[in-house]
Amino acid sequence: MLNFRKILFLVLCLALMLTFIACDNDEQSESSSSPVSESQSETETEGETETEIETETESETETESETETEIETETESKTETETETESETETQKPENAVTVKFDTQGGTQIKDAFVEKCENVPKPSDPEKVGYTFAGWYVENEKWSFIGYVVTKDITLTAKWTPIQYTITFAGNVTNSSIKYTIENSLDLPVGNAKDLYKFEGWFEDEALTKPISKIEKGTYGNKTIYAKTAYSSIAFTLENDEYSVTKCDPNATEVVIPSTYQGKSVTSIGYSAFRDCTSLTNIIIPDSVTSIGKRAFYDCSSLTSVTIPDSVTTIGEYAFYDCSSLTSVTIGDSVTSIGNYAFWYCTLLKSVTIPDSVTSIGGEAFYGCSSLTSVTIPDSVTSIGFGAFSDCSSLTIYCEATSEPSGWDSYWNNSNCPVYWYSESAPTTDGNFWHYGTNGEIVVWE
Repeated sequence: MLNFRKILFLVLCLALMLTFIACDNDEQSESSSSPVSESQSETETEGETETEIETETESETETESETETEIETETESKTETETETESETETQKPENAVTVKFDTQGGTQIKDAFVEKCENVPKPSDPEKVGYTFAGWYVENEKWSFIGYVVTKDITLTAKWTPIQYTITFAGNVTNSSIKYTIENSLDLPVGNAKDLYKFEGWFEDEALTKPISKIEKGTYGNKTIYAKTAYSSIAFTLENDEYSVTKCDPNATEVVIPSTYQGKSVTSIGYSAFRDCTSLTNIIIPDSVTSIGKRAFYDCSSLTSVTIPDSVTTIGEYAFYDCSSLTSVTIGDSVTSIGNYAFWYCTLLKSVTIPDSVTSIGGEAFYGCSSLTSVTIPDSVTSIGFGAFSDCSSLTIYCEATSEPSGWDSYWNNSNCPVYWYSESAPTTDGNFWHYGTNGEIVVWE
């Protein structure tokens, strides 16, 4: 038993010694090779570190790229999903619902509505349309009520529009009243009615008169101001029944030529007191477009010396040449039918006047006070002469184409007892004053 323990102890000691020897050899081996191993180890460590950094960087870059790609993909996917959802929402029609369409007729658009059968249609916001006022929704010709009506099938509500009435105001030396227009129609602008002593020369869009305009085109909208271009004129015109009348004269004008047309329309009359008190006027030219000379047209034109009334004129109004104290001669056209009361009253220098055979009436005191008038022939067409037509014509001799005094002549037509001769083609057989035409058309008194 003692020997066995000794032997076991020796074995253990031997094993322990062998272990020490092996460890000492390993240390010596590591010590001899450590310089090279440490350098290589450091190099390998640095390389491994750089590789690891690059790898990590590339990995991070790839990760970020993948992340961004994933985000974009998710966003696109989400957008597509939302679009599809919205599209499905817009187009998806609930069961047991009808479609209500809104035809705005050119106005702002209204989305279709889905409404349960036998229910009211929700009232949308009113659409808008340039140049119009919204007048309601209609089905055919019946206005739709969003309170009282229900829907049982698909329908289309159609908008009805009322065109807005816009105003055009005219500015400048014109008297034109404002007018209305709508977006639906074109409109020719009226002729400008110039104020007294101005001549209208056209319409313009701007106050600087650089943009001429004659028409409002279809599709135009909004209130507008149109500006008139005018220029001074010695006479003024007024439009009456699509024709112009001369209505005023510059009191300082000396010579006036009345045009036959103005602004493309005929000048047909000389109006009431048109040249009244134009005391500087010496000469007047009346065109053959004029058909009437109104009352007091040349009243007190004290410098007017002569006048020729064209064949177009049919009437000479009352007081037309009243007190034209410088008037020496008057030629009356072949279409005049009447000479008004006091027409040539107190034209004291009037020496000759020709009355055509178109005249049928001479008014009372028509030639009163024409003290320089020496001779006048009254044609047999004259059926009426008023009281004192030739009163105070102290130098006058009257030759009548009538053979005797017509019944329509006032009994005091010649109350100044001017010498009067009646026409007789052949030698008279009765007492009295008679005359006839000579071979050259001159007046010959029967002796």
